[in-house]
Amino acid sequence: MAEYRMATEWLKRAFMFSDQTRAFENVKSLCMSVLKLGNKSIIHAELIHVLTFIANRMNNLEFLNYLVPKSLWKDYLGRLWEFVKFLETFHLTAHQVEIAEYLKTVLIQKDFLTARGLRICQFQQSSRYGLEYDLNAASLLQADVGSAGVSQNCRYDYFIIVSEVNFGWIQCFLQHQLGIQMIDDDIIFTGWPGIIDYDSSSSLFETTVKGMNECRKSLLVLFNDFINREWCVLKKIITETMKRRSDFLRIILLENCDIPPEIDFERLSFFDFTNDKNIPTEIQHLKLALLEN
Repeated sequence: MAEYRMATEWLKRAFMFSDQTRAFENVKSLCMSVLKLGNKSIIHAELIHVLTFIANRMNNLEFLNYLVPKSLWKDYLGRLWEFVKFLETFHLTAHQVEIAEYLKTVLIQKDFLTARGLRICQFQQSSRYGLEYDLNAASLLQADVGSAGVSQNCRYDYFIIVSEVNFGWIQCFLQHQLGIQMIDDDIIFTGWPGIIDYDSSSSLFETTVKGMNECRKSLLVLFNDFINREWCVLKKIITETMKRRSDFLRIILLENCDIPPEIDFERLSFFDFTNDKNIPTEIQHLKLALLEN
């Protein structure tokens, strides 16, 4: 399991550097490394996040026609059908619904008899991703954000503040990168093991505060969806924590977006993940930033 995870991370890195003429071949290698992990739900969840990652970078879904080598399609059809069935009950974003529908069409073309027997329904976007947070309730939330010296007693190295839409990608990609050695003498960092609860303003607020208080650093992943949804709930607690712990926050720019005015982008450390080719270098810079007191 660990060996395949390591291989997956290296293949993701290779994929980012690949040109379009070799992109489909690299997609095959990446997806095969995940498919070989087995049929468990945790692996299926990993695979949809990997496919989402690829789709975002390629800006189309044509790659789903080339997930496995031609000679192995028959060997992996059963596993891919199980994956598609899993997606019927998984919390999908709107983009992941498109991926699931496209993949289902590909599998039907290759294996119509199985498709007719499985009777797979249409995929639905999870209502979780349409959640609108109560701004009035958010303004009333209070929490103990700790003192300036709280980082000295923190149990974990970092906590990631991210939109629910991008949580899977961050968990699948960035947390793995920070938790394994990608080069000789690379340092392994321990992330907060809890899960952010996005179900309501109060649960999002409370779990975020808990994560920030238990970690030396917090990584704020900026993305348009986060700025439009979660930021309204977390803005106050993040800015208040910055006053007490001036060096606790690092910023990851996942896409080009308007940076909230409350964030002092001239003083804080930023890491640009908007360009694929720069991500491996930016991750190494991020690791160095996590070492700072």
